Amino acid sequence: MREGERSGSRSVSHKMVFLFWNRPSPHQQSACLK
Repeated sequence: MREGERSGSRSVSHKMVFLFWNRPSPHQQSACLK
């Protein structure tokens, strides 16, 4: 069960990061880099 939860969490994180980086927002990118 723990493995499944970890996998799901990682998937969501990757999707969020992908969306954030895909978004044309220099301000958001700067905050992420910081």
